[in-house]
Amino acid sequence: TSGTDMTHLRPSLLVLLLATMLVALPTGCAPQPSLKQQLNTARDTASKQLPLPYRDGLSVESALVEDDTLVLLIRNPEGEAAKVREHPRYGELVQGEQDAMQELCAWPALRPLHGSEARIVRRFVDRNGGLFFETSLPAKACSTTTADPQGPAQ
Repeated sequence: TSGTDMTHLRPSLLVLLLATMLVALPTGCAPQPSLKQQLNTARDTASKQLPLPYRDGLSVESALVEDDTLVLLIRNPEGEAAKVREHPRYGELVQGEQDAMQELCAWPALRPLHGSEARIVRRFVDRNGGLFFETSLPAKACSTTTADPQGPAQ
């Protein structure tokens, strides 16, 4: 009789285990935030730290979202974009800034974008909003970098 009782209890135990797993399942499979949510979170977090000094008297003035891109606006209070673009070493300046893009991966504010389909752009403008140039980095390039609390540049 005890064998019969055990057989009778096994289905109940199985049902109980399955029910427990189904109740726990939704919390373990929470949906990932959308790219737009990730971008907005990164923008909001970065904006709380701005303005931030950048290099050579420049400052990171604002962060904004444009489509799948987080744009960091860097303003130069001196110089005019048109004149700088005509300088013989302009290409070296742009390449130097492009090479420095990877350092953004270390900024904790941008951690929500790591490994995502987003792009991160530094947009350099003059005091009147004239565009010097932009540099960009796919956020996927940040998937394995550690964060630096100091911000996007030193």
